[in-house]
Amino acid sequence: MIYSIKRLRMLALLMGLLYLFSYACAFAQPLTITNNSDCVIIAGNTYYINRIVNETNIFFIYINNQYQELPVSQAETIDVPNRELNFNQSIRSWNKKDGYQYLLFGSFPQDNGYDEPILWRVLYMRNNRILLLSEFILNTMPFDSYTNKWTASNANAWLNGDFYNTAFKTTIERNCIIPDREAGSVILLTKSDLLNGDFGFSTSSATKDSNRRASGTFYALNHGLWTKNQCGAYYSRTTSNSTSLVMVRSTGDIGSARITRDNVGIRPAIWLDLDKATFDFGLGTKEVPFQQVVQPY
Repeated sequence: MIYSIKRLRMLALLMGLLYLFSYACAFAQPLTITNNSDCVIIAGNTYYINRIVNETNIFFIYINNQYQELPVSQAETIDVPNRELNFNQSIRSWNKKDGYQYLLFGSFPQDNGYDEPILWRVLYMRNNRILLLSEFILNTMPFDSYTNKWTASNANAWLNGDFYNTAFKTTIERNCIIPDREAGSVILLTKSDLLNGDFGFSTSSATKDSNRRASGTFYALNHGLWTKNQCGAYYSRTTSNSTSLVMVRSTGDIGSARITRDNVGIRPAIWLDLDKATFDFGLGTKEVPFQQVVQPY
């Protein structure tokens, strides 16, 4: 009996060694992934994340509540939905020391002729609600043919109609957006927003502020966006006079434009409820923005 127990213990030990050997061999196999795919590797409380960025394998290790870039080329993978990560608590307002954070939410045709994730700049956070501004000018169109009033304008109708339906396709996404009773779900910033130092903007209209400057997507350029030094002008929703609106010039200072101009850009903004939207991947940088790996449906 003693001999049998010893044999069983030895057999268990050998099986354990064989398991460790097979596990190591699994790690030695090159990781096969395709463009736009995600790979998650878990070891204890450590998460190894593989994300394809511009067709390049970028690996990260999530440890001590932050991501660190890591050159990992072998891994054991599991399905993305098995992760339970939430980086909402890391999202913040603009500040002078660290600047802006960025996230992806929704999708719209931009540079390749088909829907791509929209990159948003986080301007401000209040009570777990964040004000987001599209990093790029997404379209070009006249504000309206007759009125400079936001609520009655074609720009408002387009943003809260065609754009809203294209950019936010799921009910879950739409439920994350906080509508303004008067302005709508998708808005243009006001003049006071564009002069708000808490949003990272210069408080002077005359300042050629780099934080106010924006470039346009190919989609916007193909629709007639005028640019200078790769930056375009874009409308606010604040009236200037009976036929004009306040706009941001391509140089980043504040000016005005007639409502009928068809080469001034549309740069959307939204308020997002972080109690309803979970961002489970990213560094919050422009290169690796916060995003939803487990996409809402």
